[in-house]
Amino acid sequence: MQEHFPCPVCGVSLKVGEGFCPRCGFQLTYLCTRCNNIVETNLKFCTNCGAALSWSEIAPDSVQDISEEPVSASSDEPLKSVLGRIANTEIRSLAASFVDKLNTCPTLNTSVEAVLWCISIRLSEKYAAYLWPQENAFTITYRTNINTWNNLSVNDDRSYLDTISGIEQAFACSLQ
Repeated sequence: MQEHFPCPVCGVSLKVGEGFCPRCGFQLTYLCTRCNNIVETNLKFCTNCGAALSWSEIAPDSVQDISEEPVSASSDEPLKSVLGRIANTEIRSLAASFVDKLNTCPTLNTSVEAVLWCISIRLSEKYAAYLWPQENAFTITYRTNINTWNNLSVNDDRSYLDTISGIEQAFACSLQ
């Protein structure tokens, strides 16, 4: 089992069992591998089912954010669940289109997955992007090198086209 995993917000390597990211302060909590109950990092046994908690066995996939209601770990459609947080159907459709364009871009080695209450988009080992749903918009946070993060907000067709253009320039790809 992995003993480290990347922070879902800033990407710094975290040790399984840490409660907060030391770089960005993101608060983490973990799920029991038997019953999916939220467990605290100082516990040796799950308070719900009594399972022994071996922190080296708790997978990074078990990490969840507690600052907002998390996406259900048992959901069959985690990407749709995250996108469903966007109430405006037109903006939700633009967000789905954006994720699809990145995921199918032939020049990028892309990995897309729902992580907590955002969508993580890995564009090779060096690049990353996150889609953060809001009620009537979404924000793309992306990095083109280890220390630089950029934010683009999408709330209409024009800002969507600007975001596509910005991502194409940042990652030297075509998303048409």
